[in-house]
Amino acid sequence: MGAAVYPRSNKSGGILVDMDGTFKISVPKGTVLVFSFLVYTDMELAATSYMEVTLKPDKLMLDVMRELAK
Repeated sequence: MGAAVYPRSNKSGGILVDMDGTFKISVPKGTVLVFSFLVYTDMELAATSYMEVTLKPDKLMLDVMRELAK
């Protein structure tokens, strides 16, 4: 399962990124999209016709996951 991408104003209107990291979502240009994935910090960006997004690890969540895995 990939990252979730959804309009900030409508979380239920989202999609999942495929295994290759690609996605297609129909929203008006400039709509703020939220990119979200477990143990990564959410990122919000205005929609454009081509987007390249790299999420950054959420150190706190990674530490929590490590503790839970013990």
